[in-house]
Amino acid sequence: MRMKFLVLILLMGASGISYAQNTFPTTGNVGIGTTSPTNKLDIRGTITMDNGGDAAIYTGLGTTDLSRYLLLLNSAAARSASGLKAGGVLVAGNYAYANPGKNDLIVEGNVGIGTPSPQAKLDLQGGGLSIGGSNPTAGINGFKNVFQIKATDHAAIIFNPREATELMFGFHTNGSFYWGTGANYVMQLNKTGDAHISNTLSVGGALKSGSKLSVKGKISAQEVEVTTSNWPDYVFDENYEMKSLAEIEAFVNEHKHLPGIPSKKEAEEAGVNLGDMNRKLLEKVEELTLHLIEKDKELTDVKDRLLLLEKAFSKQ
Repeated sequence: MRMKFLVLILLMGASGISYAQNTFPTTGNVGIGTTSPTNKLDIRGTITMDNGGDAAIYTGLGTTDLSRYLLLLNSAAARSASGLKAGGVLVAGNYAYANPGKNDLIVEGNVGIGTPSPQAKLDLQGGGLSIGGSNPTAGINGFKNVFQIKATDHAAIIFNPREATELMFGFHTNGSFYWGTGANYVMQLNKTGDAHISNTLSVGGALKSGSKLSVKGKISAQEVEVTTSNWPDYVFDENYEMKSLAEIEAFVNEHKHLPGIPSKKEAEEAGVNLGDMNRKLLEKVEELTLHLIEKDKELTDVKDRLLLLEKAFSKQ
């Protein structure tokens, strides 16, 4: 009987000792793997947290959000940031985004790089963006899909939004590109290759003053259409005053070019308007035609007179 009592006392003591192992003093430090702990809890070795599911670390005991952070520092003496290495990371207030896969980083809010207050899903400040590799969706004609924009509505790349210097390169759902500033589209390019520029275009050199299009070099084309006005049908008007051949001869002898046609110096220094030049050349052709018609009439009249004279002499 006495022996059973002693065994009971030992079991109760052992139970008390086992319970005491889960209770730590309210003062001082606790060390695991060390006899000289330097913090409230000092663990020398690895930690296993197995809760049969997701394990949690709490930064407070209250029932409200304390907006606290879990700091990872090298040591108490060197309080510089330490790294976090994980197979997958989920940054969210709930599990609506599911568990991250291996090597995945899932963020519910915004991500800031170089800024403490990101204003977009990805806010990059203080540096450039370098992209290596490509997306799984293939590009057109074998081009690698390095940068992609996925949207069900129109989308744009905007420089200095809502500023006086704002510029926009937009992608329309109709397949067109739009380049604009403010409320104006200054350039458009549709998916069939049609381009529209609202102002001016220079190719191969500086834009010539007063021109919408300047090309420094050769232009090759199968057909060129020039719109013009005041087509020189007025030459055939009965009241049109045409210079005589004698007047034209005097002008050419003095100026070394036809009247109404730019001189060599004028053409080389200022260029010529293609439409206007064609009109002037046609005017000269029409005037020349009238002169030829007049000379033909004079020649015919001379021939008729000669025939009459010939007949008169043959009768004598």
